Amino acid sequence: MKKYKISSLIILISLFWVSSSYAQSIAIANGLTWLSGNHNADGSWGKQTELILIDTTEAINAFKYLNNTGTDYAEGINYLSLQNTISTDELSRKIISLANAGVDTSTLVSALIVYRNSDGGWGLSAGFESEALTASLSLLALKAASYTDQNTISAALGYLLSTQNPDGGWGFYSGDDSNVYMTAMVL
Repeated sequence: MKKYKISSLIILISLFWVSSSYAQSIAIANGLTWLSGNHNADGSWGKQTELILIDTTEAINAFKYLNNTGTDYAEGINYLSLQNTISTDELSRKIISLANAGVDTSTLVSALIVYRNSDGGWGLSAGFESEALTASLSLLALKAASYTDQNTISAALGYLLSTQNPDGGWGFYSGDDSNVYMTAMVL
């Protein structure tokens, strides 16, 4: 009888685990189907002109992270490869997506390094005051591209540490109140 109870318990746990995994798989499949259905003819995603590059990088990253690198993904990478960026934010996101796809990003990384400010951080565009979000995205881009110059990386980390608030968090710019999104991005 004891053996029967243990077997029943194992079966119930297995069924619960399988059914929750299956539900998650359906949600992921539905999300990927939605992304595919909202893929623009030119290979991009999004409707708002000023956000298309960012929307496209996020869609590409989702496909990559979920190992769905078929036609939509390839078209997105092709679109992204052909786009000029207008901000450090966009350049960083482009580097991350293309580097994760195995595309050579050395020219893009060189441009990103040129945008760096003397305080070690990056601003929205070349010549703009450094801010935590852009510095964080830039560091993520350098990581994705396997950039190894420790002087640049250390200076950027130093910049971010200098903008940490006394409460332990970060805001969007130096002196801004701490918020969850920025603190998570910097970390």
